[in-house]
This record gives sequence, C-alpha cells and structure tokens, in this order.
Amino acid sequence: MDDPIIARSALKHGLGEAEILAHADELAARFEDYEPVMIDEVDVAALAARPTNAQVADRLRHQDRTEGPDAERIVNVLRTSRR
Repeated sequence: MDDPIIARSALKHGLGEAEILAHADELAARFEDYEPVMIDEVDVAALAARPTNAQVADRLRHQDRTEGPDAERIVNVLRTSRR
C-alpha cells in the first residue's frame, strides 16, 4: 500500500486496500449524485443571529453573579442551544 492513511485504516478495520478504495468510491458517488431537498436547506441568517454557546454561558455566569443560579433556566438554555 502506497498511502499510509489507507494502510492504517486497513489495519485498524481489518479491511483490504481494495475494500477501502471501493467504499471511498461509493461515498464519492453518493456525494456527486446528491440532490438537495428543501429540508436540507439551512437559514444562515437565523443561525448567525442566534447567540453562541459561549455567549450564552457568559450571560448565565453574569446573571448568576447578580441574581443567583436558576437551574431551570440553565437546563432550558442548554437544551435549546443544541439545536
């Protein structure tokens, strides 16, 4: 095997070079044949307008110093920030 990445992957997964290359070809074909559908679209402006996890954490830290921790608020923020 000429490619060290393929060789390492083959050893790790117990596959031959031909199997790894065939899988890579399959993945490349899936990528090239992909046709986007509406559900795949992302509203970039909406994502950009949302606060980052770091911003939310900073705001919570500041509020905790001034108001004290609110466990329900923290859980709700964390739950919604993963979307």
